[in-house]
Amino acid sequence: MVSDIAIKQADQQGVTGDDITAFLNKAEKILTRANNQPQPKPPKQLTESLKSLTRDDSKVIVPADKAKALVVISKSDYTAALLRSLQSPVYEEVTSDPAEAFAGRFNEHLLTALAGPAVRGRRRDTMLKENNPEGYQLYRRLSKTHGRSGPFYGLVKTHKYSSPPSTDDDRLNWISNLKLRPICPAHRGADYELTKHLTKCLKVLPRPPHSVSSPLQVLEMLQNMTHAVNSCRLVSLDVEAMFPSIPTQTAISLIRTQLRDNRDALSDVTCLKPDAVADLLNISIQNCHAVIQDGDKERWFRQTTGLAMGKSYSPVVADLYMGHWEADLELLAANCGGRVHAFCRYADDYLVLFEGSDDILNTWVNQLNSKDSSINVTTDLEVNRQLPYLDICITRRDDKFCTKVYRKSCNTNQVPAFSSYTETRYLRAAIRSDCTRAIRYCSSMRDRQQELDFIRQKFHHHGYPRSFIDSAIQKTRTDLRLKARALPAPPSANSHPAPVRVSVPFAGPLFYQLKREASKIGIQLVSKPSVTIGSLLCSKAKHQLPKLQQSNVIYRIECSCQVDGDPMVYIGETDLIVQGFRASPAA
Repeated sequence: MVSDIAIKQADQQGVTGDDITAFLNKAEKILTRANNQPQPKPPKQLTESLKSLTRDDSKVIVPADKAKALVVISKSDYTAALLRSLQSPVYEEVTSDPAEAFAGRFNEHLLTALAGPAVRGRRRDTMLKENNPEGYQLYRRLSKTHGRSGPFYGLVKTHKYSSPPSTDDDRLNWISNLKLRPICPAHRGADYELTKHLTKCLKVLPRPPHSVSSPLQVLEMLQNMTHAVNSCRLVSLDVEAMFPSIPTQTAISLIRTQLRDNRDALSDVTCLKPDAVADLLNISIQNCHAVIQDGDKERWFRQTTGLAMGKSYSPVVADLYMGHWEADLELLAANCGGRVHAFCRYADDYLVLFEGSDDILNTWVNQLNSKDSSINVTTDLEVNRQLPYLDICITRRDDKFCTKVYRKSCNTNQVPAFSSYTETRYLRAAIRSDCTRAIRYCSSMRDRQQELDFIRQKFHHHGYPRSFIDSAIQKTRTDLRLKARALPAPPSANSHPAPVRVSVPFAGPLFYQLKREASKIGIQLVSKPSVTIGSLLCSKAKHQLPKLQQSNVIYRIECSCQVDGDPMVYIGETDLIVQGFRASPAA
């Protein structure tokens, strides 16, 4: 792979073939020398512990919902908690896997959307290939020749508990009341490609004006509202279970209208018409189903209301609907005798600068909850003129809003250890990320200095040298200062080819040697983020399909014929489900 990209780089920037050959020879010597050296090994105790966890089929390791933590729990307790989460009006159990029937209906709808109604005596896919090659390629990519429901899994809501259980009684009570957030992943479902394409189509629509995607936008809003510091108070609104509560038919109707209004932008990303996109979105939402392994049997569930957690278009659809829901939020406050000076929303959390008494506030919230029977909001009020929102702690002072970094109680302050098998730039980026947040969020020098001292202590506790930490902090300060003063660069008349980057696994000191040699001929080596132990262990919590029920696989079939006494094998690839599939070299 390196040699192919090196040749491409040589064609673009005039690097000679001798340079490429010299690099490959040096790389071969480096690799040979590295193979003769002893490789670092993890501690034996850690290795044995991980092996015992992977071999123990009675336990699963589940990621926490809103914290960097893992929860080790017995498989029976995990399955029981997941089934309790699915025993709600949002889900219904079905007797068989509905994905196969969905695949057939979806193919028919997609073909109708691209090729129109059927014509007697002609295959519609053939007509589509002749009249609309782009639409035919889209049909080939999105159509399903098989169907199989993806697996349900759950994230443990550790933030709902003040502390982990310490005694046996606490542990039993904790397990019996264990709360999971059900996730229906799209990547193994029958509509995975459709989900990705619909998300791409919906992202061309303009975002609601009060929707924010970064805490920096919240800080900007507060800076523009200093005149309301003493007349308002801070209120946080939280939409309960937003995704399952979204009225999907109303949301699809709104999206259909917006797609028609943004027809030109939509045509840049797809050949589907606005109505076809809305119809396919409706089909995907109405056919959200997944499987769970309960002992020796499989149980299938279908989501009947709202949007599914795990579908990539769900946040976009929910954001567009909430933009419609919040349109008269300020008017309702005025009708109650109050005033909303400003508000913003990040996902399902609102920050509101509200002016009015407690009675007026309660009346306003009741009116919000009566707007739509499916949408219900709860309130959190400021305490001592202070309210946390996202990862910002906001305080009302006499003349301005003061902000600093806020950490939730479930925050573990865990960072990669300096001795971990990780490229240095990732370790440095962890410090710079925290430092950037401290500089941007802390409005006073005192809070900023306290936050930087905390960062130094946290990273030094994980083995980072103080000189390494101080260097990263100083570099971050300098870059932010220059960025604030920088003017936009004028357009350059000379266009330089983009550098070619090669992604390779990180291999310790060997990686840095190869990186230096590759940079001499204009190739940038970039290390892949290593697979974490947590991600490997947590995969056990997801239902694994038997091999014969998997699709998109490479298969091997032994043939009865022989050549020179050796048996022949046939190796092929199929996107069908292996079970019931027969293949032969003649096929």
